[in-house]
Amino acid sequence: MNFKTKTKIVAFAVVSVLSVLALIFSCDPSFLDSSQTAAPSSSARAVYPSGSPVAQNGMLKVVGNKVCNAGGSPVQFKGMSLFWSQWAAPFYNATLVANLADTWNSPIIRASMGVESGGYLENPSTERQKVITIVDAAGAKGIYAVIDWHAHDIHTSEAVAFFTDMAQRYGDQAHVIFEIYNEPDYESWADVKSYSIQVIQAIRNTGADNLILVGSPTWSQDVDVASRDPITGYSNIAYSLHFYAGTHKQSLRDKATTAMSNGVALFVSEWGTCDASGNGGLDLTESQVWINFMAQNSLSWCNWSMNDKAETASALVPGASTTGPWPDSQLTESGRFVKQKIMEGTSPTPTPTSTPTPTSTPTPTPTSTSGDACDNPVAISIPFTQNGAGEYCWSFGSTPEYINSWNLAELSVNGVDYTNKWVSGYNLPAKINGLYYVHYRGNFGWSHVEIVGTSQPTPTPTSTPTPTATPTPTPTPTSTPTPTPTPTPTPTPTSGTPCANPSSISIPFTRDGAGEFCWSFSNTPNFINSWNLVELSINGVDYTNKWVSGSNLPAKINGLYYVHYRGNYRWSHVEIR
Repeated sequence: MNFKTKTKIVAFAVVSVLSVLALIFSCDPSFLDSSQTAAPSSSARAVYPSGSPVAQNGMLKVVGNKVCNAGGSPVQFKGMSLFWSQWAAPFYNATLVANLADTWNSPIIRASMGVESGGYLENPSTERQKVITIVDAAGAKGIYAVIDWHAHDIHTSEAVAFFTDMAQRYGDQAHVIFEIYNEPDYESWADVKSYSIQVIQAIRNTGADNLILVGSPTWSQDVDVASRDPITGYSNIAYSLHFYAGTHKQSLRDKATTAMSNGVALFVSEWGTCDASGNGGLDLTESQVWINFMAQNSLSWCNWSMNDKAETASALVPGASTTGPWPDSQLTESGRFVKQKIMEGTSPTPTPTSTPTPTSTPTPTPTSTSGDACDNPVAISIPFTQNGAGEYCWSFGSTPEYINSWNLAELSVNGVDYTNKWVSGYNLPAKINGLYYVHYRGNFGWSHVEIVGTSQPTPTPTSTPTPTATPTPTPTPTSTPTPTPTPTPTPTPTSGTPCANPSSISIPFTRDGAGEFCWSFSNTPNFINSWNLVELSINGVDYTNKWVSGSNLPAKINGLYYVHYRGNYRWSHVEIR
């Protein structure tokens, strides 16, 4: 084949290709339209459980100076922040997220990806995967996740690359919040603003509309400065406010009030119960003042931190479980306080400003002769949940683990007001004729009550010889004994069951109150905990008023664990988780 022939063939091929391309473009001119951006890619879009905080509220958005749900109602979410990821790797696991959601009723978690000091800048793949683990686990539970670029200095190109990646992965997922700069320290607002605009632009260029949190100078305290020259041209932007109650007091609340008055929305993505060092000056009184301020202004918050470092700000004592659940013996004083504040009136659903505030009523002392606390009650069994508007009256006989409610006009139990509060079963009024009577009034679709516990089966007396009685501990239902290692004998299948006529149970399982019972179950639990009992034995081994890990239980007998329970008090308690 000569040169001219080759040239003609090539020319013909080129003309043919150009003709095909011209035909494509003429039929679909948007083919070359750069404004047609692809939807953000996501490896596995979360399916939020029905009734979960995200399922009920959707993607958060800023309306005026408030962070609101997808329907435009202001919301407040309360939860925990993890510690710097490079120094707290064991806590970056899915089980921890699930236990915070299930046992602390927490609707939000913050993944604090360390950037400097051995963090993302040096180990990008490792730190990125920790964030993905937490965010995916939060999505599975239907709670919100803050992706926190935990840095004190500006690293623009690295942040742009990271948040482009995260926005492409999670831009279509309602539970994800981007916090693009944890705490600028000595940078000016002009520098922080310039950096933030570049990162925000990268996120929005992927098509992601998620809420973005922007830091401000002086460790995210100068929100008033930012509010006087806010970022414009982009929507759904809020500003991070950080404080430590032992150091930052009314003057910082004044700065926050100024910022909100100037029209910007705030989000408290980090706060501590102590001084700004994180280790000293525990101040629960000032913490409560801040908690009241945040509630009054619908400011969501994440407490620093869900970690076991030996410092005041940690929620966990050194050596505590990295996955949970966590008995009180594994919580610091700060951790116990914050857990209570998360659970008290925690609302994974909107808290509209129009919700009536119930008038406080004196707490009556019901007696067995006082009659029913509401008319025509319907008998229910627990656990029990009710959502929505309406007025109802129910009755039940078992003492619950706790009752929690939000966005109600009224919730009373045997005539005592517990509207929009968390209350332990120990603190409920006395039963009336052996029953609790609940009066519920809700005005909204998101009004809610949950009564958590287990309906009591008929007690099964046991013929086991009664062991020598141990001294009965002084009732302290809020104090969980510190676990004490116990030598673990190895029972054999030929030793017989440690108690007679056991009732089969499934775990998780909780029992409160006086009585003697025998139960059996097959699954190995995470832990067993008890207090104020005369006896608790498992396969013949004594664990009375102790915390024991499931891995330290004696061997099963014929594939089962047998539990012998004896309690003398209403607040006697065992929990098998």
